[in-house]
Amino acid sequence: RGTKKVAEGDFSQVVSLKSKDEIGELAESFNRMVVSLEQGRSQLQKSAQELRDTKETLENIVQSSVDAIVATDPKGRITFANRSMEELILGQAGMKERLLGVAMAQFYSGGLAEARKIMSILRDQGRLVNYETTMVSGERVIPILTSASLLKDERGAVIGTLGVIKDLTEKKKLEEDLNKAQADLVQTENLAAVGRLASGVAHEMN
Repeated sequence: RGTKKVAEGDFSQVVSLKSKDEIGELAESFNRMVVSLEQGRSQLQKSAQELRDTKETLENIVQSSVDAIVATDPKGRITFANRSMEELILGQAGMKERLLGVAMAQFYSGGLAEARKIMSILRDQGRLVNYETTMVSGERVIPILTSASLLKDERGAVIGTLGVIKDLTEKKKLEEDLNKAQADLVQTENLAAVGRLASGVAHEMN
């Protein structure tokens, strides 16, 4: 009955057998085993809860990132994408299933050639830092700055890549506005110089 209870997961079960023969020794060993199993289960439950808490914390950090974070398998297919990645490519979060399993290459403006170039740099250098390129989302062309690294298992075999992508759309727009403002300023200064020259010529003619 005791072994049946333990087999069903009841580790509070003990055998109250006090005989001094081999059966009594077996009962004592059984009771020690049950105590050890209960302690082991409690420790496993505690460790499992700690792992869940750590996983939730890390996932919250990744999902809260303003930059897009994406992981791929060795063939370049997306295995993970955070909310910012969903918003960058799909325009909104909550549709991760539309990205999972899709080849990352199809989102680069340069397609497969660009993906191979990035992978070549990763294999040669182990990582990619502040690489500027463009992605496509529907009719939009998105300028990006990406950093990436290889994901490896405990034996050092490559099992995929991890990339962080920063949307440069707003930065590029600000740069264009600044360049336009500078050009307008130069034009204004040129017109002012021409005006001063004309004024000087008119003065001399007078």
